[in-house]
Amino acid sequence: NTGQAFWLLSQGANGRWTVMANETGIAEFLPTKGVGGRPDISIGGPGLCFQVQRWEYEGKACKRPR
Repeated sequence: NTGQAFWLLSQGANGRWTVMANETGIAEFLPTKGVGGRPDISIGGPGLCFQVQRWEYEGKACKRPR
């Protein structure tokens, strides 16, 4: 068990907040970036292999539902 969780929020041009991620684990912002300049995020926890989230699909930045 990691004992940690995080929520990643993004504020839109209209001032509203959108949940980008809600994960259990330790968030580490990596120096690598996806499309649109969003940083890749390593989600750590027990073990040696960690998930990395990159905000793109087919080489294009993901669009979150409004």
